[in-house]
Amino acid sequence: MKKIQIIAIAFSFIVMLFVSPSIYGQMGMQNPGQKMHKSDFHKGDFKKMMFEKLNLTDEQKDAVEKLKLKHQSEMIDLKADLEKKELAMKELKNSGNYSREEFVSTVKSISTAKNNIAISMANHRMDVYELLTPEQKKTFDNMNPMFEGRMPMMKHMKEKFDK
Repeated sequence: MKKIQIIAIAFSFIVMLFVSPSIYGQMGMQNPGQKMHKSDFHKGDFKKMMFEKLNLTDEQKDAVEKLKLKHQSEMIDLKADLEKKELAMKELKNSGNYSREEFVSTVKSISTAKNNIAISMANHRMDVYELLTPEQKKTFDNMNPMFEGRMPMMKHMKEKFDK
């Protein structure tokens, strides 16, 4: 039973890693010679680079911006939900006397919240992808696999759970 729970939690974590974009990896793939920092991404440099590389029309840029704002609003709610569930876990642990059912239920609710975030990110990516022309889609796909920078960690985790 415990092994199944551990595998379920690990699977949820791995799904999140596959679905969430690897921001630093994307930046490195687009401009290998240019060093970027996290603050550059927040300044909008990444978006500017993406728009230029994809050669988006003004209509596509507007549509992507609307999708981004909608997604950001949704992510605020999803992340708040996750934080509440993680806080519930802390409260449960601090209570000092909890049952297996309570603990497992709380872990499941945290996993569900993380999966909801991953699904939202995947849907946003696909919303943007569906706006692109076939040529832009090829460029978008070649910008960087979403999880490229995380593969060594994931291989290590897979080996750990295969034992």
